[in-house]
Amino acid sequence: MNQLVAADAEYLLEGDDQILPEKFHEWAQLIIAVVVALSGLFSQQAPYMQSVHWVVARLTEYLPFELDQKQRILEIDHFLVRLENLQDALKDIEYYYSHENLNH
Repeated sequence: MNQLVAADAEYLLEGDDQILPEKFHEWAQLIIAVVVALSGLFSQQAPYMQSVHWVVARLTEYLPFELDQKQRILEIDHFLVRLENLQDALKDIEYYYSHENLNH
């Protein structure tokens, strides 16, 4: 018996993208800082710094969230709810690293 696993997949459209609200503009700068810190590892990706979907997807991809947390953030349909969930996750990371819990 072979070990082949097969599945059906469905492409889900993101819906209408939105312009990143001003209070989240610093996140675009965070993306640049991450790319620089990773020695340009992601520098080949075309930046869409004004796109809510792009900024949230890149931060979720680049930052050290648990996989289930990444999945939850990316599955959220409404852009404001997605931004708020990412903001909460960023606060968790900030707390974690500010208390030097780096052995995770």
